[in-house]
Amino acid sequence: MKKLDLNALQRPTLDLTLRDDKHTEVHMTLPSTKLIERLLAVAPELSDIAKNTDAQSIKALYGLAADLISNNEDGLTFTAEELRDTYGVRFEDLFFIFPAYLEFVNEV
Repeated sequence: MKKLDLNALQRPTLDLTLRDDKHTEVHMTLPSTKLIERLLAVAPELSDIAKNTDAQSIKALYGLAADLISNNEDGLTFTAEELRDTYGVRFEDLFFIFPAYLEFVNEV
């Protein structure tokens, strides 16, 4: 008899090291359908957003990044403000985080 124990499965992760003094490492996991839909909606517009930034767009991108990074197996949660002010995530970092996360999701 074959057996599949879902409790024993190793979940894939994207490991992200933040810029804070402790170099906090976050093991990001696969997103919910709702979260991936939000990311996919923004992905094609990232280069335009980088050129024409406004406060509302910046806040929205940090908020999306906070939600993605909060989706982790470490039980850590982040706000947009914490990412920026406590963990040192720069605006330009978001343009590396989003594509890396999409690549991670596509590989799984």
